[in-house]
Amino acid sequence: MSSTERKAVEVGNVYAIVGDDKLQAVEVEFNDNLKGTDAAVTVLNTLNASLHNAGWVANSVMRVAQRDAQVQRDGDQDGDNMVANDEGTEGKVPVAG
Repeated sequence: MSSTERKAVEVGNVYAIVGDDKLQAVEVEFNDNLKGTDAAVTVLNTLNASLHNAGWVANSVMRVAQRDAQVQRDGDQDGDNMVANDEGTEGKVPVAG
């Protein structure tokens, strides 16, 4: 693969751990596309660096804002912002203490 070719590979899911209506933690559950602990460390280190990059954070937030603007224009104005658990994944990710 050349240095100009890029693709997104799904390596897991990110879960917001909520209790008492407050965000308490964030958990990452890796899938089988991630091979080994070294790869997991690399992904988490890169995520950490990205979270410290204001441009990356702004771009990520703006993608949500654009999606929300479409929903607000056409959707239910009285809806809440909580993510629905449609796939029955509740309880599958351990909460770190």
